Amino acid sequence: MRFVSRVALLGALAAVAAAGPASAAPSFTMKVSPNKRGTLTLGAPTSFTASFASPERTSTTDGSIRLKAIAAKLPDQLVFNPIPFKLCNVASFVATQTCPSATKLGDATIKADGGPEVGEITATTTLYLGTGYSVLANVKASRPAVINESVIGSLQSSATETDSSVGFGLQMYIPVTPKIQMPIDGVFPTVKAFNATIKPPTKSVSVPGVKGKYKMPVAGLGPCKTLNFALAVTYTNASGVDTVATDSDTDKQKCKK
Repeated sequence: MRFVSRVALLGALAAVAAAGPASAAPSFTMKVSPNKRGTLTLGAPTSFTASFASPERTSTTDGSIRLKAIAAKLPDQLVFNPIPFKLCNVASFVATQTCPSATKLGDATIKADGGPEVGEITATTTLYLGTGYSVLANVKASRPAVINESVIGSLQSSATETDSSVGFGLQMYIPVTPKIQMPIDGVFPTVKAFNATIKPPTKSVSVPGVKGKYKMPVAGLGPCKTLNFALAVTYTNASGVDTVATDSDTDKQKCKK
């Protein structure tokens, strides 16, 4: 975690992806590509494109293993300062499935396998910056059922008792709701591909000691040499509580001036 003036930068942003169960060992890959890289202490505006793939996955019909959550570990140089920005109210988001456009972080497209009876499913996701250090996802699909789902993610420490998480800052933890796990009875879609564009908003603010205004991003890079990313997808059984499997992958990108 880094600091801008007296404000603690909590670090976050990433695209999320899901993968479903399979009888064979999964091939789960992740690739993150920053398209703007900065070395300013206050954080250069930084956008990302991200993609995830699990080509060996197939859908199931019994629900004995289903998606539980996605945890994306983020590089410790990727920092953000939400204080000058408008935030989406979580309660309002749950009630309306919408947020003000000024709080938008990015978009994603998800391709999923619904099994031989359903076929390919396409879902779109819009990400917003929420109150209480949250990242809010609105997931929409038109088949096999109409989905307009509110998903509330949280920003957490990426370290655990057994993992020092060197090179990582916070992680974005996204639980998966039952409606997305099973949109209709007996259908447990398996995500095959995920592509996201993350473009955090910027705002012109006054900085003490600096003439004029500074264009501050809600998320940006501090001084860095290497950016580390990691993704862990966990699965639960029919109870929805136990973690029965985990898939994970990492990616590393170089910083440039």
